[in-house]
Amino acid sequence: MVHESLPFETNHIKPMSLGELERGGKRMADEYEKVVLDGANIIHNDTGIEKKDNEGNQITQIRPERLEGAISHCEELGWPTIAFLKTGTYLWAKDLADSDSPYMGDLDILERLIRDRKVVLISVKKEDIYWIDFALKENAIIVTHDKFKEELDKYPEKDWKDIEARTLRGHQFISDKFILPGLMKKKSIQETPPDFVPFSKFEQLREEVEELQQMVRELMPNNQTNLEILQAVTNQALSNGKRAGTAHFHRIVGSAILGLDLSTYPKSWPKGWSKTLSKKLGFKGKFYEELIKQSSKKICVTTKKGTKEIFYC
Repeated sequence: MVHESLPFETNHIKPMSLGELERGGKRMADEYEKVVLDGANIIHNDTGIEKKDNEGNQITQIRPERLEGAISHCEELGWPTIAFLKTGTYLWAKDLADSDSPYMGDLDILERLIRDRKVVLISVKKEDIYWIDFALKENAIIVTHDKFKEELDKYPEKDWKDIEARTLRGHQFISDKFILPGLMKKKSIQETPPDFVPFSKFEQLREEVEELQQMVRELMPNNQTNLEILQAVTNQALSNGKRAGTAHFHRIVGSAILGLDLSTYPKSWPKGWSKTLSKKLGFKGKFYEELIKQSSKKICVTTKKGTKEIFYC
Protein backbone atom coordinates (compact mmCIF):
# COMPACT_ATOMS: atom_id res chain seq x y z
CA MET A 1 0.00 0.00 0.00
CA VAL A 2 1.36 3.42 -0.97
CA HIS A 3 0.56 6.64 0.91
CA GLU A 4 2.43 9.22 -1.15
CA SER A 5 -0.39 11.75 -1.05
CA LEU A 6 -0.87 11.72 2.70
CA PRO A 7 0.04 15.12 4.18
CA PHE A 8 1.43 13.50 7.31
CA GLU A 9 3.68 10.96 5.52
CA THR A 10 6.80 10.79 7.64
CA ASN A 11 9.10 10.56 4.61
CA HIS A 12 8.43 14.24 4.03
CA ILE A 13 9.16 15.45 7.55
CA LYS A 14 11.51 18.44 7.53
CA PRO A 15 13.54 19.71 10.48
CA MET A 16 11.59 22.36 12.37
CA SER A 17 12.91 25.80 13.15
CA LEU A 18 13.26 26.90 16.77
CA GLY A 19 10.14 29.01 16.34
CA GLU A 20 8.15 26.07 15.04
CA LEU A 21 9.39 23.89 17.88
CA GLU A 22 8.35 26.49 20.44
CA ARG A 23 4.89 26.90 18.91
CA GLY A 24 4.47 23.13 18.70
CA GLY A 25 5.66 22.72 22.28
CA LYS A 26 3.14 25.28 23.56
CA ARG A 27 0.36 23.51 21.67
CA MET A 28 1.37 20.15 23.16
CA ALA A 29 1.57 21.62 26.67
CA ASP A 30 -2.02 22.81 26.23
CA GLU A 31 -3.50 19.74 24.52
CA TYR A 32 -1.86 16.65 26.01
CA GLU A 33 -1.73 15.18 29.48
CA LYS A 34 1.10 12.64 29.59
CA VAL A 35 4.15 11.28 27.79
CA VAL A 36 4.57 7.77 26.40
CA LEU A 37 8.11 6.69 25.50
CA ASP A 38 9.23 4.10 22.97
CA GLY A 39 11.48 2.33 25.47
CA ALA A 40 13.51 0.38 22.91
CA ASN A 41 14.55 3.58 21.11
CA ILE A 42 16.02 4.95 24.32
CA ILE A 43 17.40 1.91 26.14
CA HIS A 44 19.45 0.94 23.07
CA ASN A 45 20.72 4.48 22.42
CA ASP A 46 24.51 4.37 22.64
CA THR A 47 25.42 7.80 21.28
CA GLY A 48 28.89 8.69 22.53
CA ILE A 49 29.56 5.21 23.93
CA GLU A 50 29.45 3.14 20.75
CA LYS A 51 31.13 -0.28 20.64
CA LYS A 52 32.13 -2.24 17.51
CA ASP A 53 33.14 -5.80 16.77
CA ASN A 54 36.28 -6.88 14.92
CA GLU A 55 34.59 -6.34 11.55
CA GLY A 56 33.48 -2.81 12.38
CA ASN A 57 29.82 -3.66 13.01
CA GLN A 58 28.17 -1.70 15.79
CA ILE A 59 27.32 -3.79 18.87
CA THR A 60 23.85 -3.28 20.32
CA GLN A 61 23.90 -2.21 23.96
CA ILE A 62 21.22 -2.03 26.66
CA ARG A 63 21.55 1.07 28.85
CA PRO A 64 18.80 1.38 31.50
CA GLU A 65 20.50 4.55 32.79
CA ARG A 66 19.44 6.30 29.61
CA LEU A 67 15.86 5.17 29.89
CA GLU A 68 15.80 6.39 33.49
CA GLY A 69 17.26 9.72 32.36
CA ALA A 70 14.58 10.15 29.70
CA ILE A 71 11.77 9.40 32.15
CA SER A 72 13.24 11.77 34.75
CA HIS A 73 13.60 14.55 32.17
CA CYS A 74 9.93 14.37 31.22
CA GLU A 75 8.81 14.11 34.84
CA GLU A 76 10.88 17.14 35.83
CA LEU A 77 8.92 19.10 33.24
CA GLY A 78 5.71 17.99 34.94
CA TRP A 79 4.71 15.19 32.57
CA PRO A 80 3.48 11.87 34.00
CA THR A 81 5.60 9.47 31.95
CA ILE A 82 5.56 5.79 31.07
CA ALA A 83 7.83 3.76 28.79
CA PHE A 84 6.86 0.59 26.94
CA LEU A 85 9.37 -2.21 26.40
CA LYS A 86 9.09 -5.71 24.96
CA THR A 87 9.47 -8.52 27.48
CA GLY A 88 12.19 -9.96 25.26
CA THR A 89 14.33 -6.86 25.76
CA TYR A 90 14.08 -7.29 29.53
CA LEU A 91 15.03 -10.98 29.26
CA TRP A 92 17.90 -10.03 26.95
CA ALA A 93 19.07 -7.51 29.55
CA LYS A 94 18.96 -10.17 32.27
CA ASP A 95 21.07 -12.52 30.17
CA LEU A 96 23.63 -9.79 29.49
CA ALA A 97 23.77 -8.89 33.17
CA ASP A 98 24.18 -12.55 34.18
CA SER A 99 27.16 -12.87 31.83
CA ASP A 100 28.72 -9.59 33.07
CA SER A 101 28.55 -8.21 29.55
CA PRO A 102 30.30 -4.86 28.96
CA TYR A 103 27.34 -3.93 26.75
CA MET A 104 24.84 -4.00 29.61
CA GLY A 105 24.20 -1.13 31.99
CA ASP A 106 22.63 -1.33 35.44
CA LEU A 107 19.91 -4.00 35.46
CA ASP A 108 18.78 -2.86 38.92
CA ILE A 109 17.65 0.44 37.40
CA LEU A 110 15.48 -1.32 34.83
CA GLU A 111 13.94 -3.63 37.42
CA ARG A 112 13.21 -0.67 39.70
CA LEU A 113 11.52 1.20 36.85
CA ILE A 114 9.37 -1.88 36.20
CA ARG A 115 8.47 -2.21 39.88
CA ASP A 116 7.58 1.49 40.00
CA ARG A 117 5.40 1.00 36.92
CA LYS A 118 7.31 3.57 34.95
CA VAL A 119 8.23 0.83 32.46
CA VAL A 120 5.57 -1.56 31.18
CA LEU A 121 6.63 -4.86 29.63
CA ILE A 122 4.74 -5.93 26.51
CA SER A 123 4.50 -9.57 25.46
CA VAL A 124 6.00 -10.48 22.10
CA LYS A 125 2.43 -11.25 21.01
CA LYS A 126 1.50 -7.58 21.35
CA GLU A 127 2.30 -5.39 18.35
CA ASP A 128 3.66 -1.84 18.50
CA ILE A 129 0.19 -0.48 17.79
CA TYR A 130 -0.68 -1.58 21.36
CA TRP A 131 1.31 1.17 23.03
CA ILE A 132 0.31 3.68 20.35
CA ASP A 133 -3.33 2.96 21.18
CA PHE A 134 -2.49 3.41 24.86
CA ALA A 135 -1.05 6.86 24.11
CA LEU A 136 -4.25 7.82 22.28
CA LYS A 137 -6.46 6.62 25.15
CA GLU A 138 -4.35 8.49 27.69
CA ASN A 139 -4.17 11.63 25.50
CA ALA A 140 -0.38 11.40 25.60
CA ILE A 141 2.55 12.70 23.61
CA ILE A 142 4.47 9.92 21.84
CA VAL A 143 8.28 10.02 21.93
CA THR A 144 9.95 7.77 19.37
CA HIS A 145 12.22 7.69 16.33
CA ASP A 146 9.85 5.23 14.64
CA LYS A 147 8.09 6.49 11.53
CA PHE A 148 5.28 3.92 11.89
CA LYS A 149 5.50 2.81 8.24
CA GLU A 150 4.52 -0.79 8.98
CA GLU A 151 1.68 0.25 11.28
CA LEU A 152 0.46 2.79 8.71
CA ASP A 153 0.14 0.05 6.11
CA LYS A 154 -1.41 -2.47 8.50
CA TYR A 155 -3.88 -0.13 10.25
CA PRO A 156 -4.91 2.51 7.68
CA GLU A 157 -8.15 3.12 9.60
CA LYS A 158 -6.25 4.72 12.50
CA ASP A 159 -6.20 8.51 12.79
CA TRP A 160 -2.58 8.85 11.64
CA LYS A 161 -2.85 12.60 11.32
CA ASP A 162 -3.59 12.80 15.05
CA ILE A 163 -0.84 10.28 15.86
CA GLU A 164 1.69 12.29 13.84
CA ALA A 165 0.62 15.55 15.50
CA ARG A 166 1.32 14.17 18.97
CA THR A 167 4.66 12.52 18.09
CA LEU A 168 8.08 13.98 18.94
CA ARG A 169 11.09 12.43 17.18
CA GLY A 170 13.98 14.75 17.96
CA HIS A 171 15.32 13.17 21.14
CA GLN A 172 19.03 12.53 21.54
CA PHE A 173 21.73 12.16 24.17
CA ILE A 174 24.44 14.80 24.48
CA SER A 175 27.15 14.04 27.05
CA ASP A 176 24.82 11.38 28.47
CA LYS A 177 22.05 13.96 29.01
CA PHE A 178 18.62 13.35 27.46
CA ILE A 179 17.51 16.18 25.16
CA LEU A 180 13.99 16.38 23.74
CA PRO A 181 13.35 19.48 21.60
CA GLY A 182 9.70 20.45 21.51
CA LEU A 183 8.73 19.21 24.97
CA MET A 184 7.92 22.19 27.14
CA LYS A 185 7.00 22.39 30.81
CA LYS A 186 3.52 21.08 31.44
CA LYS A 187 1.22 23.91 32.45
CA SER A 188 -0.53 21.96 35.20
CA ILE A 189 2.75 20.91 36.82
CA GLN A 190 1.61 21.99 40.28
CA GLU A 191 -1.53 19.85 39.99
CA THR A 192 0.37 16.63 39.31
CA PRO A 193 0.50 14.36 42.39
CA PRO A 194 4.00 13.08 43.02
CA ASP A 195 2.81 9.48 43.21
CA PHE A 196 0.67 9.69 40.07
CA VAL A 197 0.27 6.39 38.23
CA PRO A 198 -0.38 7.29 34.59
CA PHE A 199 -2.27 4.13 33.71
CA SER A 200 -4.27 3.58 36.91
CA LYS A 201 -7.56 3.65 35.00
CA PHE A 202 -6.52 0.62 33.04
CA GLU A 203 -7.06 -2.24 35.48
CA GLN A 204 -6.66 -4.81 32.76
CA LEU A 205 -3.30 -3.37 31.75
CA ARG A 206 -2.09 -3.35 35.35
CA GLU A 207 -3.06 -6.99 35.73
CA GLU A 208 -1.21 -7.81 32.55
CA VAL A 209 1.94 -6.06 33.77
CA GLU A 210 1.84 -8.02 37.03
CA GLU A 211 1.19 -11.26 35.16
CA LEU A 212 4.14 -10.66 32.84
CA GLN A 213 6.48 -9.84 35.69
CA GLN A 214 5.35 -12.95 37.58
CA MET A 215 5.90 -15.00 34.44
CA VAL A 216 9.46 -13.72 34.18
CA ARG A 217 10.13 -14.36 37.87
CA GLU A 218 8.91 -17.95 37.62
CA LEU A 219 10.93 -18.48 34.45
CA MET A 220 9.23 -19.35 31.21
CA PRO A 221 10.24 -22.53 29.36
CA ASN A 222 13.75 -21.93 28.04
CA ASN A 223 12.86 -21.97 24.36
CA GLN A 224 9.95 -19.52 24.88
CA THR A 225 12.17 -17.16 26.86
CA ASN A 226 14.76 -17.33 24.10
CA LEU A 227 12.17 -16.70 21.39
CA GLU A 228 11.11 -13.53 23.25
CA ILE A 229 14.75 -12.42 23.22
CA LEU A 230 15.08 -13.34 19.53
CA GLN A 231 12.07 -11.16 18.69
CA ALA A 232 13.54 -8.21 20.59
CA VAL A 233 16.92 -8.63 18.89
CA THR A 234 15.29 -8.91 15.45
CA ASN A 235 13.16 -5.79 15.96
CA GLN A 236 16.16 -3.80 17.11
CA ALA A 237 18.26 -4.92 14.14
CA LEU A 238 15.64 -4.56 11.38
CA SER A 239 13.11 -1.89 12.42
CA ASN A 240 12.70 1.36 10.48
CA GLY A 241 14.05 -0.08 7.24
CA LYS A 242 17.38 -1.26 8.63
CA ARG A 243 19.17 -4.24 7.09
CA ALA A 244 21.69 -6.64 8.55
CA GLY A 245 24.18 -9.01 6.97
CA THR A 246 23.03 -12.57 7.60
CA ALA A 247 26.34 -13.67 9.14
CA HIS A 248 26.48 -10.65 11.45
CA PHE A 249 22.83 -11.01 12.46
CA HIS A 250 23.38 -14.69 13.26
CA ARG A 251 26.20 -13.66 15.59
CA ILE A 252 24.06 -10.93 17.19
CA VAL A 253 21.46 -13.55 18.10
CA GLY A 254 24.16 -15.94 19.28
CA SER A 255 25.60 -13.25 21.51
CA ALA A 256 22.20 -12.43 23.05
CA ILE A 257 21.06 -16.02 23.62
CA LEU A 258 24.38 -17.66 24.51
CA GLY A 259 25.98 -14.77 26.39
CA LEU A 260 28.95 -14.52 24.02
CA ASP A 261 30.96 -11.34 23.49
CA LEU A 262 30.65 -10.06 19.92
CA SER A 263 33.98 -8.25 20.15
CA THR A 264 35.81 -11.57 20.68
CA TYR A 265 34.37 -13.38 17.65
CA PRO A 266 35.63 -15.81 16.40
CA LYS A 267 38.62 -16.26 18.69
CA SER A 268 36.78 -16.90 21.95
CA TRP A 269 33.57 -18.40 20.61
CA PRO A 270 33.11 -22.16 21.14
CA LYS A 271 32.95 -24.53 18.22
CA GLY A 272 29.41 -25.55 17.39
CA TRP A 273 27.87 -22.37 18.83
CA SER A 274 25.40 -22.13 15.94
CA LYS A 275 24.05 -25.63 16.65
CA THR A 276 23.77 -24.80 20.34
CA LEU A 277 21.88 -21.62 19.42
CA SER A 278 19.38 -23.45 17.22
CA LYS A 279 18.81 -26.01 19.98
CA LYS A 280 18.11 -23.29 22.56
CA LEU A 281 15.64 -21.64 20.17
CA GLY A 282 13.92 -24.94 19.41
CA PHE A 283 14.81 -24.63 15.71
CA LYS A 284 14.67 -27.93 13.82
CA GLY A 285 15.71 -26.72 10.37
CA LYS A 286 18.10 -24.13 8.98
CA PHE A 287 18.43 -20.99 11.11
CA TYR A 288 17.02 -18.46 8.61
CA GLU A 289 14.20 -20.73 7.46
CA GLU A 290 13.10 -21.13 11.08
CA LEU A 291 13.57 -17.42 11.79
CA ILE A 292 11.30 -16.47 8.89
CA LYS A 293 8.63 -18.99 9.98
CA GLN A 294 8.42 -17.80 13.58
CA SER A 295 8.74 -14.03 12.97
CA SER A 296 5.64 -11.90 13.55
CA LYS A 297 6.76 -9.68 10.66
CA LYS A 298 7.69 -10.81 7.16
CA ILE A 299 11.46 -11.22 6.73
CA CYS A 300 13.19 -11.34 3.35
CA VAL A 301 16.73 -12.35 2.41
CA THR A 302 18.55 -10.75 -0.52
CA THR A 303 22.09 -10.55 -1.88
CA LYS A 304 23.78 -7.17 -2.23
CA LYS A 305 27.32 -6.92 -3.60
CA GLY A 306 27.93 -10.55 -2.80
CA THR A 307 26.71 -10.25 0.80
CA LYS A 308 23.43 -11.75 2.00
CA GLU A 309 21.20 -9.35 3.97
CA ILE A 310 17.94 -9.72 5.83
CA PHE A 311 15.26 -7.07 6.26
CA TYR A 312 11.58 -6.62 7.04
CA CYS A 313 9.65 -6.66 3.78
